[in-house]
Amino acid sequence: MLPFKVKRTDFCKEIVHHGAALLLMSFSYCANYIRIGSVVMIIHEPSDVFLHFAKMFNYLKWQKTCNTLFFIFTAVYLFSFLVFFPFKYVSGMHAERGAGFDGTVAAPT
Repeated sequence: MLPFKVKRTDFCKEIVHHGAALLLMSFSYCANYIRIGSVVMIIHEPSDVFLHFAKMFNYLKWQKTCNTLFFIFTAVYLFSFLVFFPFKYVSGMHAERGAGFDGTVAAPT
């Protein structure tokens, strides 16, 4: 598939990005960090949809639609990484390990 792909200006960056993603997914699986690897992939997905549509409309030269979709992508990305991930997932993971709200950690059972 790679030789048939149209080579855009971000072709090399896209190849490096996908290589790094495959490396990180493989590492999380081999090191048995499956839960955190899955969560990171799930958090990336909602914003990626808007980014791909923004790129598509950029190629079609629909600049206003592209800018609107890129703004939505940025908002979803920032929300998911600055609000959802730390306050929902990390705090839930911290509570699951037995930490109390005062910062003390329960003894392992």
